[in-house]
Amino acid sequence: MTAAPAVSAPAPLPIEAETADRSRRISRISPRAAVVTLTIVAAILRLLYLGKQSIWHDEALSIALTRTSWRDMLVTLAGHDALSPYMVLLRLWTTCFGESETAARMPSVIFSVATLPPLYVLARRLAGTRVATVTSILFALNGFSIRYAQETRCYSLMALLSVGSWVFFLRCLDAPAVPNYLGYIATSVLGAYTHIFNTLSYPAQWIPIIRRRLRITPQWGLIASIAIICALILPKGLSVVFSDVGQDNWVPRLGLLGVLGFFSMLSGSLVAAHGELLLLTIVHLAAAGSGALALIFRGQKSGDRRWFILLGFAIPIGSVLIVSLVKPLLVARYLNEAFPFFLILCAVGICRARPRWLGFVGLAAIAAMSLDQAHRYYQHYPRDSWRGATAYILSHAKPGDAVIIVSPGSRWPYDYYVSKSGFAEPPPVIFPDWDSRYRVEGMNWTAYYVEPEIFEPIVLRTIKDSPHARIWLVAWPNDAALHGPDYETFSIFDRRLRVLRAMYDDLLGAMDKQYRLNSVKDFYGQPQIRVRLYDRTAGGAP
Repeated sequence: MTAAPAVSAPAPLPIEAETADRSRRISRISPRAAVVTLTIVAAILRLLYLGKQSIWHDEALSIALTRTSWRDMLVTLAGHDALSPYMVLLRLWTTCFGESETAARMPSVIFSVATLPPLYVLARRLAGTRVATVTSILFALNGFSIRYAQETRCYSLMALLSVGSWVFFLRCLDAPAVPNYLGYIATSVLGAYTHIFNTLSYPAQWIPIIRRRLRITPQWGLIASIAIICALILPKGLSVVFSDVGQDNWVPRLGLLGVLGFFSMLSGSLVAAHGELLLLTIVHLAAAGSGALALIFRGQKSGDRRWFILLGFAIPIGSVLIVSLVKPLLVARYLNEAFPFFLILCAVGICRARPRWLGFVGLAAIAAMSLDQAHRYYQHYPRDSWRGATAYILSHAKPGDAVIIVSPGSRWPYDYYVSKSGFAEPPPVIFPDWDSRYRVEGMNWTAYYVEPEIFEPIVLRTIKDSPHARIWLVAWPNDAALHGPDYETFSIFDRRLRVLRAMYDDLLGAMDKQYRLNSVKDFYGQPQIRVRLYDRTAGGAP
């Protein structure tokens, strides 16, 4: 009996072949087109109204450091929190392009927009193309990302380097090669020096490769890279430990509302609007929770990488929550390394939703509310209005006036706007009187937040010895806010709240003895800036 001849599949008709070829081309082009489109959208949203908001305290500090000599900048950074790659890049940028609000914030925009393509690659490697596309949509529209893309600080660079570290780490697993090892070392070390909290995501990379049953086997080159990273970031860790002079003493005590506020920030909920802020947070948390459950209860597979997503989210946040029981550190912008994984979890939850239309509705709702939050951020975000306060003082100042700025760090935004005003002879600032490294009588300015009473004798002496006919007293946070109920929630305002309140009361009492209150004006912010004008009288206030 002869075997039946093999039946070959019929050759596709020309139209079928053309359709199949077109489908293959579309599948190759679509992800690339999606990334390009979403990157353009992200750039537009981060460039809109870039110079509208006033420069505030932290941004002004960044700019002030770039104005010092290279030596003073590096010494100040080393004494405060080690060398920051962001500050070096910002100095080079402002030297070339200027210090306007728009120019100073542009590097953060560039870093934020540049994060989207590698974030897409990271999400695709961990969870597939659909999840990567949804993650990119969430990132492009997210108000938290937009907010810190429009600030002259390191947080958008921190996120970029964190995502870059993860991408190179996965490349080291998939394609062991010297360029991938070097990329992994560079992004990880620079990320740690940009912000020490970036190191919290590194254990999330290393733990899964230690567990043998996951069958994720590292090469010796990766192990050597990890050892080099640990050695190179050790000085940064030591610097943070020994230069902790109370920089974070303003962080609220850990509580349920604080945790909810943390996730509200990650969700892009910035400005309250008829309950929409809470709704956007709830939708994000529901999506992230369902995504986490879907990953946890998915069947075990060889080389399973779902744990990278779960640990990349849980380890940084869990570590900070535990430490915050002793020392409050839960600040959304400090955990930018966990932010990409929060978005990936949300995207997994959206893509795994059943029926599928439910995921589509959830994504559409997040997109609509995120765009609304972005609009409200552009129009109403309560950033400290130092531009308005400085302009008010300069426009009403007279020869012989002087300025006292009660909080030392508040001199940075004031000086910034004075330098932009074009005033040839602005009223002198008699407190704080900086040296080249921003110390007041040899004391670090951050001591104001640790022990505010050490500055009180200096300010009182300044008031007593002042020969000026009029004094502008600038308070931030203003004394009315310090006596308000909102400040009871802040960790700095336990004993320090009483000390700071007493200090303000003593300063106002000293002013009333030698001067007469002429006017009081508040400038919107969070908290408000209060500007008092005092006139000298022969025997004090009448």
